[in-house]
Amino acid sequence: MDLMLNKLLPVFLLPTGFCLALMAVSFLSGRRSLLLAATVLLYGASIGVTGDFLLGCLEDVCPKVKISACPEADAVVVLGGMLDPSESSLEEVAWNDAVDRFEGGLRLMAARKAPVLVFTASFPAWCGAQHPESEMLAAEAVRRGVPRSAIWVGDAINTAGEADTLKALGKKNGREIKNVILVSTAWHLPRARLLFEQRGFSVMPYPVDYRGGKDAPKTAIDYFPMAGNLKKTETAIRECYGILFYAYFMKKSE
Repeated sequence: MDLMLNKLLPVFLLPTGFCLALMAVSFLSGRRSLLLAATVLLYGASIGVTGDFLLGCLEDVCPKVKISACPEADAVVVLGGMLDPSESSLEEVAWNDAVDRFEGGLRLMAARKAPVLVFTASFPAWCGAQHPESEMLAAEAVRRGVPRSAIWVGDAINTAGEADTLKALGKKNGREIKNVILVSTAWHLPRARLLFEQRGFSVMPYPVDYRGGKDAPKTAIDYFPMAGNLKKTETAIRECYGILFYAYFMKKSE
């Protein structure tokens, strides 16, 4: 149910889907004003100024922190979404642009901020992955010098599932996990922190992989529509929908 509401329904409320709906209504009704509205909306969503601002606002929620300022915790939890499922294996991984999550987790472990490094992500069945992402990340971490005994792995396909899996791993390993350092892409951390705190964890966010730039100087190119900018805008809007969904809808339904 939550997959349907949180993942699929927002597709129709994002700029691309909404603009297509406006265009369809304009075609059927003959109202050209709707076509103009769709054009203006799509342009606004496709320029760098919009995408950078929206992502930047999410990134500002959890300020950047130095490793030296991180308190010690029961576990360093690195959220998934870093690997190409079809190209990665236990022997060799293929990174995507979220690789900073993995590197951040290793830096925290090298600084001895926690005794346990946790990977909990898997892939949906249709991705055709050879192994769960968590297993492949664990193998890579061992190659980078982390003892296998200090790594926990789980199997979850979304952030809410990763929080649930961590609780289960604590029980399985006979160790209560209360305080965690949560590592993820900066714009993703507000929702991730919410989900982990809803399950009783005390969370120290460790943001990495910054992609916004709302405070950066703007140039003419920032006002030209581009597909990458539209992706930024829709990513930020989807995250906001997710935060509202878990903060209000799921909380009231519990």
